[in-house]
Amino acid sequence: KQWYQRRVAITAGDTPGIGDTGLEDTINLDAILSHISRFKEIHAICIFLKPNESRLTTRFEYCIKELMHHLHKDAVHNIKFCFTRTRTTKYRPGQTSTILKKLLNELKIDLLETQDSLKRNTFYFDNEAFKGLALKKNGIEVTEQDEKSYGLSWDQSVKETFRLFGEIMELNSHSTERTISLNRARDLVVKISKPLAMVTEKIDMTIDRLDGLGKKTADLDLETKELSSDLYLTVSFVKKKEKSTDCDSALIPLL
Repeated sequence: KQWYQRRVAITAGDTPGIGDTGLEDTINLDAILSHISRFKEIHAICIFLKPNESRLTTRFEYCIKELMHHLHKDAVHNIKFCFTRTRTTKYRPGQTSTILKKLLNELKIDLLETQDSLKRNTFYFDNEAFKGLALKKNGIEVTEQDEKSYGLSWDQSVKETFRLFGEIMELNSHSTERTISLNRARDLVVKISKPLAMVTEKIDMTIDRLDGLGKKTADLDLETKELSSDLYLTVSFVKKKEKSTDCDSALIPLL
């Protein structure tokens, strides 16, 4: 039986887009990680993209890298790229495919390297059908040509939805604990980096101070040796005898 012919429960979660909420990205990602920690495993991570990105913008690069940065490397095999508004690109990934491949190559992720992997990991949707439904609901007439276009959009999106879930059902699930543990470890490193930097700075200052004291001690030792020769006086003792005089000498410190 196909997956849709069996009794299957699907839990899907929608998240804020990375880069959509400015400085709140970190807060949103923390909230997402907190939410998925309730689940033992996840089967797929769907990244939604537009098909008309003609160049690698800073925002596009940031979005992909920031997401990959928070995922365990094992989760890469559960990523699926979903392209929206693809009616204008004849339900293909368009120019976005080129820059996406380039970016994934830089990250050493081989999800789109072959035609087979491209087919298994990319899906094409369009929302024109919803636009047509909204127009009809509001009593706005549409042309026969537009209605056919809306129907094609609907059929394509349904087909791709079935194909997407079919691929997901074949995947090995990703243990959420791996991604959660990775981010906890990263957060810990970030939190202790400042105290470690302060400790390192104090150690360097102490080493410099000890080096200075060592030099001063060496200089004092040299001075002591130079001065010690001036602290002694030679004294001669004369012993009188009947026919001769003997002299003995002694070195007496000047204390």
